[in-house]
Amino acid sequence: MSVTQSVFYRLGDLAATVHLRLVIGQAQKGATVVQIGGVMLASSNQDVVEVELGTGAELRGKKVFCTTVVTDINPQTNLTSVTWEISGGLAAFTRTCTETLDHDGDSVLYVAVITCL
Repeated sequence: MSVTQSVFYRLGDLAATVHLRLVIGQAQKGATVVQIGGVMLASSNQDVVEVELGTGAELRGKKVFCTTVVTDINPQTNLTSVTWEISGGLAAFTRTCTETLDHDGDSVLYVAVITCL
């Protein structure tokens, strides 16, 4: 099972630093990798991942790939979620995606492709 999101993020001041914050919700567990152009910026098994992506000038025209595997460990629910928050561009951006898994212990892959414009 997988959830894929494509996001177009407008950069503002090319000298401003752009940040990504990713949150795994519902008291579930996950692992995240963030890459730009095949270069890994972060790899984490924390529920909250914060990454400095670079300046607007460094990011213009590039794609940020966020890959997160969430495993259902919460016995109260099979609902999973990932929230992506991006700041430093023209406007802050937030998107949350959810997926309900069929069985306890199942996993889901969340992929966000963020194109910086």
